[in-house]
Amino acid sequence: AEKHVPPYIIFGDKTLHYLASIQPEDITSFGSVSGIGKYKQESLGTTFLQAIRAHKGLSTDENEAWNRLDNQEYKTRQTDIHTNNKKK
Repeated sequence: AEKHVPPYIIFGDKTLHYLASIQPEDITSFGSVSGIGKYKQESLGTTFLQAIRAHKGLSTDENEAWNRLDNQEYKTRQTDIHTNNKKK
């Protein structure tokens, strides 16, 4: 649901920049970002991820594995992406 507040009120600039940089594709990776706790992961994760996934041309169907906290395949792939971005 829309909050009708500026993005920096929901997440700090550092978190928003990092999200833009790594573009997480699943709910677990989204929740692992500094500044995103369990509440924001659960309440805002799907909305943010759908926007990121649409931008990347990926499925936005929230019933798929990317939107489940227990998906090991996405956890592994996003950990690899996260690690590679830190090396840059």
